Amino acid sequence: MPHYKVNGIDLYCELAGSGEPLLLLHGLGSSSLDWDEQIGVYAEHFRVIAPDLRGFGRSSKPPGPYSIRLFGEDLIALLEQMNIERCHVLGFSMGGAIALQMATHASHRFSSMVLVNTLASFEIDHWRKQMFVLVRIAMARLVGMERMARFGAKRLFPHAHQSHLRRRMIERHRHNTPHSYLAALHALRGWTVRDLLPRISVPTLVVAADRDYSSVEEKAEFVAAMPDARLEVVHESRHGTPFDQSERFNKLVVEFLLEQMQQTAATPWWRRLGWRRPGGLSTVGSS
Repeated sequence: MPHYKVNGIDLYCELAGSGEPLLLLHGLGSSSLDWDEQIGVYAEHFRVIAPDLRGFGRSSKPPGPYSIRLFGEDLIALLEQMNIERCHVLGFSMGGAIALQMATHASHRFSSMVLVNTLASFEIDHWRKQMFVLVRIAMARLVGMERMARFGAKRLFPHAHQSHLRRRMIERHRHNTPHSYLAALHALRGWTVRDLLPRISVPTLVVAADRDYSSVEEKAEFVAAMPDARLEVVHESRHGTPFDQSERFNKLVVEFLLEQMQQTAATPWWRRLGWRRPGGLSTVGSS
């Protein structure tokens, strides 16, 4: 699979399928390898693009600081190199934050968004969130990536029948470098687009696990602030919904994306350009 030179670094990408592009954005400490339950399914309908974000997987791991905006700039540059003007995007956890950030200033590049177990604000507004961050900073610095991965795997996949998911997570996450993990964690800490949500008009599906770190109510709050977003709750799932409920999750995603494609195909070309009628000069929203 190819590497792309963007913003002075190399981004590795997994590519599969054909059709409308679908960009998959992984979470903190992860990589494109985590999409192995998704890529084959989605490639039946879409041209799947699954990069390893800056600092992770087989991409470059430059020193920090990182920012959510910087991750987004990397991806815009990637899309430009691939001559992709518009795509669907699926972002998990930190990947969802990156998708939201991109949508605030480059929404014209997105046909639709799927956001999974993420929030529109990672501001530290509660002591539990502060402890969540501080524990991870301490573990990355003091005990190393493998022991941290073991701790995380037990929380995400606590059941006996999930032992294969725990082993997979430990094997993959132990290869993270502490400096890039911490740089990404600090990028996420305090980030917010809460006040910008009303202007994000991209059709959006937000998937929320009933046992995620953050509550369904928090997700419902930011969904309500977006003009064209809806919430789906996945039960008996923790933060790793694409892994612990992969069949249900994939069905939700594919149905939503195909629905968006059908709606786009039924929309007249002149309305997709923002015109009121063929040959019209006034744009939607003008007086």
